[in-house]
Amino acid sequence: MLDSVTQNTCDTLGTTMSHETFYRKYRSQTFDQIVGQDHIKQTLKNAIENDRLTHAYIFSGPRGTGKTSTARILAKSLNCREGKGVQPCLKCDLCLGISNGTSVDVIEIDAASNTGVDNIRELNEKINFMPVECLYKMYIIDEVHMLSTGAFNALLKTLEEPPQNTIFILATTEPHKIPVTIHSRCQQLHFRNLTLDEITTQLRMITTEESITADDKSIHAIARNAGGCMRDALSLLNQVYSFKGESFTYEDVLFILGSTEDKHLITFLKTVFSGDEPKIIESLQTFINDGANVMQLVADLLVLLQRMLLIKNGLQDEIDVDEGTLNDLKASVSSVSNDAIKLLLDAMAKTELEMRWFSRPELLLQIRCLTALSTPQVAVQPAQQAAPQPTAQPVQAAAPTPPPVPKPPLVPAAQPRVDIPDEPVIQKPQVRHAPIQKSEQIEDEAPAKPAQASAPATNTSLQGLWEKALDGVKKEKSALFGVLKGSRVQGKEGGQLTIILKQDFKFFREKVLESENAMIINTHATQAFGESLHVVLPGQKRPEAQSVSAGTGSKSEGSSAPASPIQKEPTVSLDQRINDVVSMFEGSIV
Repeated sequence: MLDSVTQNTCDTLGTTMSHETFYRKYRSQTFDQIVGQDHIKQTLKNAIENDRLTHAYIFSGPRGTGKTSTARILAKSLNCREGKGVQPCLKCDLCLGISNGTSVDVIEIDAASNTGVDNIRELNEKINFMPVECLYKMYIIDEVHMLSTGAFNALLKTLEEPPQNTIFILATTEPHKIPVTIHSRCQQLHFRNLTLDEITTQLRMITTEESITADDKSIHAIARNAGGCMRDALSLLNQVYSFKGESFTYEDVLFILGSTEDKHLITFLKTVFSGDEPKIIESLQTFINDGANVMQLVADLLVLLQRMLLIKNGLQDEIDVDEGTLNDLKASVSSVSNDAIKLLLDAMAKTELEMRWFSRPELLLQIRCLTALSTPQVAVQPAQQAAPQPTAQPVQAAAPTPPPVPKPPLVPAAQPRVDIPDEPVIQKPQVRHAPIQKSEQIEDEAPAKPAQASAPATNTSLQGLWEKALDGVKKEKSALFGVLKGSRVQGKEGGQLTIILKQDFKFFREKVLESENAMIINTHATQAFGESLHVVLPGQKRPEAQSVSAGTGSKSEGSSAPASPIQKEPTVSLDQRINDVVSMFEGSIV
């Protein structure tokens, strides 16, 4: 039961007990009444008794764990008329004013609605005034992480060196959003979630004080669904009390929550593990028809799966349930693997996260329950199908195709800048060489014979493979990809792939012909097409022909510089070259 001091405080505040919500009515008034948080209470008590107070504190932690209540208790302990101490009287005008929120020297600021720099500047102007009636002037800033960057900057200097007898308490649920510069000027005290036993004990005390009849199972259900938050637990108790009055049962709590009994959920989990799809669908539909809240249903399944995992790993002593439920859980995990439990637990956790964005959450839950345990088999399939992939190339080769594209180059009508002769110039350098042996001529012309029989793909399929090769070039050398971007395949024969550049300028052609760039292009083309290829431009001499004489020991004078129609590019006026460059970069002349 509540002690006489707390009862007298409630009466003195003029509150009507039958009309005040439980979480306000039973708000802690002293350090000893704070549920849990022993490390916080001991730290503040020592600071008060030994006069080691810090000018600024950060109270961080989950909602409903006592941050604001502790700040008020600290204010009362420092400003009580009976003197500074860890046990305020709760009867004097200063204690009552702080509890009511009417004290002029204990200012509570909601940072969520006072986020701007102007609000903090106003605070900085008033902070230099001495306390009116209290010994300490205290600023309690709730949800301080909501302040803007400018507001934090305006608070920095004042927070670091406040006037004498001024204390800041910054309360937040998200301390990571507070700038490091603020953290370094404050002492941080972190509030933890309350345990199930702590919440259950407090609920039992309140039901006794309010003459409410409730069994242990119903109290336990309320505490379990509070999520470690005392305020949520008291709000839920208030809701059930409003619904059923001074006597309620476990079934009433489940009805308010939209939940389902554990024994039915355990039976459902057995069905999921067995893979009985019709029964899974039927059971879920039954839960929905009976009024179950889908979000609550997923939360309850997560709790049961966590307990199953503990039992499966020999940690059943960590579970706080009645004996009947514990026996049902043990029986349900006897034939289930540890991996299956973890897999379904992971699926339910993701379902809870995704459900808020799904228009039909019950359908999402159904999908997850039907597919969660089949995930490992699905994951193996890509590895099993990896081996046959090389056969994809011959399949394309078997498709009927038109005759091979003739070798003489064709320049697109949209790009008439480069004039390519009708007869390829690749034959001309050979005339200036020493007489070529017959064996060399055969070796040079040999690759051309299978060309007619090995042009299996259409230009459309070739272009797709060339785009794949360009992706590889882009990853290795983005500048070279910029030159090749938009290029298209003219034809492929005899291990040679002829491409046409989108911007067929002399500079771009020279970049393609550079040995390092040519090696990169050929490497990625070979990987994409699945065969050894040399990529050339229209009219460019084939690389094999350049290296034949070097391989046989007779190096020709023309092998050192590739013969290419680039050398015979027609003369273009300066104005035209400028216009070409501007067009290439999509710019304009100013």
